[in-house]
Amino acid sequence: MQTRSPQYARGIDVSAYQGSVDWTQVAGAGISFAFIKATEGQTLTDPQFAVNYPDAQAAGILRGSYHYAQPGADTAVAEADFYVKTVKAAGGFNGLPPVLDIESTGGLDNATLLTWINQWMQEVRTQTEMQPILYTNPNFASTHLDPSLGTIPLWVANYNVTHPADASGWTAWTFWQYSDTGTVPGIKGYVDLDVYLGSVSALRSAYPTSALRGQTYTEQQVFVQNQPFKAIAVDGVTYVIWSALVAVSTVYAYKGSGLMDIDGTLVQGIIYQGNTYLPWYSLHSGITATRVFSFTAP
Repeated sequence: MQTRSPQYARGIDVSAYQGSVDWTQVAGAGISFAFIKATEGQTLTDPQFAVNYPDAQAAGILRGSYHYAQPGADTAVAEADFYVKTVKAAGGFNGLPPVLDIESTGGLDNATLLTWINQWMQEVRTQTEMQPILYTNPNFASTHLDPSLGTIPLWVANYNVTHPADASGWTAWTFWQYSDTGTVPGIKGYVDLDVYLGSVSALRSAYPTSALRGQTYTEQQVFVQNQPFKAIAVDGVTYVIWSALVAVSTVYAYKGSGLMDIDGTLVQGIIYQGNTYLPWYSLHSGITATRVFSFTAP
């Protein structure tokens, strides 16, 4: 898999293990994103989640949540439902995508584990309209995870290496947890350190916090390379229908649930009236609003 670069966005992941977090200090230390533990199994909610989740966002950190799986103890659908309900009660899914943390088989054989993971993923996709990502480590993946899961974006855990090892169906990572002994102002003791495959601006482009599910959107028309396309606006950000990609000579692939691979970068779009809409600045590198778009009245 890839190495990391100093230009990549820096992040952390936390749970109740870190205790009380001063998110303002964390943001001031250059941390731009955080994955926060929400749930485990079918009944356990992380005691700090209801505090960490809103406080991270208030500090300007792009937040996300994760679910620690207990396959073999509960059904995939039950765990997915519990996770989604918990996150929605704390503010909902906006920003980073949902995460399934899979580190144990729970006694399931590999074929049954594959079914369990796919069921969890599908349930969360359906309820959030977002493509979840999967957290694991190369050893567990190579031993227990089917290569077909390699189409799911990967958050890999691999420490003290220059680059994570290829594992099962994955030869690339989207997020990399590269240390479990990091130190960051605002957190007492050790914390996991993470990096995103791209700059801070690329991270925020891929996972726009304004893409709140259930909001009312203003319909617009925009022009991309002088061609008219449908668009929607929410909280001052314009999202353009995915078909505009054909006008800007880019390479793209639809990954499902509004997720697009655009020139090798994963971008989370919004599903509106059955179509995927993408933030305008993700259409192609170098394109700006003033150079591309001409707006008409909604």
